[in-house]
Amino acid sequence: MRQAKTNDWVVPSCGHRCRQFGRVRAFNQIRNNEVRVSRLHGKLDLCHECVQKLAIRCPACGRMILVYDEVRLLTPDKSDFSLDKGVIWCPQSSKELVGCFYKDCVPGALGGILMPDKGNKEHGVRVDMTILGM
Repeated sequence: MRQAKTNDWVVPSCGHRCRQFGRVRAFNQIRNNEVRVSRLHGKLDLCHECVQKLAIRCPACGRMILVYDEVRLLTPDKSDFSLDKGVIWCPQSSKELVGCFYKDCVPGALGGILMPDKGNKEHGVRVDMTILGM
């Protein structure tokens, strides 16, 4: 029998108090979100508000991409992609755009996982390829 998930109050490493389960709103979209245990330090990582602030947008389909989502690295041709607000270039390469990994979006190889990065002052995120053994 599956145990029901509780929605307890937690204090992630960002220091904000929030419920374990909540919603993130960005780019006129809403997604359910769970405060997760970080793969890097084993502690609760970011509250929903901090995850929301770091949300980016897929240049191909416009869907929101949250930290800890798998992402593709997309090489733009002439005008294939939208460069609307929230679309970012891969911080490590600056030749590729960070796109979502939904199967009905553009095809492409897995680029990594979108991770929070306090050292990146422009976007606050980076694409981590080491977690996937790349």
